Amino acid sequence: MRPSGRKLSDLRAVSIETGVMKHAEGSCLIRMGETHV
Repeated sequence: MRPSGRKLSDLRAVSIETGVMKHAEGSCLIRMGETHV
């Protein structure tokens, strides 16, 4: 068990948001758990 309560076999929630920057073609925001890139 991890500190977050997630089991070793559990995956983090993943989301992808496109068009986050108005003037940058192909921009996106990727979220995996608490990591945002």
